[in-house]
Amino acid sequence: LVFNTLPRLATLGATLLMLFFTVITYFDAMYNVVPDCGCFGSAVLMSNWQTFYKNIILDTILISLIFNNKQLKNSISIPLQFGIAIVFAGLFTGFQLYNLNHLPVIDFMPWKVGNKMSVEESQRKPVVSYVIYQNNQTGERQEFISPNYPYNDSVWMANWTFVDSRIDDPNPRLHNMIILDDAGDDQTEYLFNGETPSIIATSFKLEKLDMDLAPYIDSLYHFAENHGMNFVFLVASENAEEAIAAFREKTGAEYDIFNVDDVELKMIVRSNPGLFIMKNGVVVGKWHWRDFPKIEQLNEIIQH
Repeated sequence: LVFNTLPRLATLGATLLMLFFTVITYFDAMYNVVPDCGCFGSAVLMSNWQTFYKNIILDTILISLIFNNKQLKNSISIPLQFGIAIVFAGLFTGFQLYNLNHLPVIDFMPWKVGNKMSVEESQRKPVVSYVIYQNNQTGERQEFISPNYPYNDSVWMANWTFVDSRIDDPNPRLHNMIILDDAGDDQTEYLFNGETPSIIATSFKLEKLDMDLAPYIDSLYHFAENHGMNFVFLVASENAEEAIAAFREKTGAEYDIFNVDDVELKMIVRSNPGLFIMKNGVVVGKWHWRDFPKIEQLNEIIQH
């Protein structure tokens, strides 16, 4: 339509396409079947009603083309127009295939290379911890800012029992990734925001990981160990313990393997397996398995 190539056929195709999606997006907006449908992914965030209204605008533009269909002409010969259409279809398909088989050409995720995923230390507000105690006689509950409560008073402690605690962190959280080690301790801050670079391999479906790539992951671990860097393998699986145990048995892996949320993992690197590097809270680099850097290049990449 933009280049007036096969205009009648293009108008027919666009009309059928918009008719289908206008109906679909109307019902989605009415009944919220898919809460975040959109049509531009993370590039342009739109509500379901905004998506529907956008389609109505496109339908309005198409109406003029539909009613003037017979006037749509092109001085270029039909075979040449078909040739142009095939070239455009080939470029479009090739672009899609590249993005499916590598990381996207344009990264609209928060985890884009170069993005800082934590608040600057100088701008961080203090995190406040609270403890809640209950009186053994009256059942009254009191909340204290830790450690500003009379824990040294043995008489008071005998009459009050700890029941709960909470943490008030006023700093904005720029991501939802939480990395818990085998003991249940949170390692997210240590791995993502430390001055020591963290080389992080990923697999959002461990049971489908190509075992031919396991030696590369092992070489990443040895590189990190030899250069004083952190290394961890973040994985996701429905049966995490069994999948990790099976992976260790097949590969003899000696490094840390932690189970995390698969959605968050795919937001970082949509590749199975994938690789990314963090330093001082910044995404230094990330790669699809087809584009893994050579081990000897890692030091230069990290220092750069």
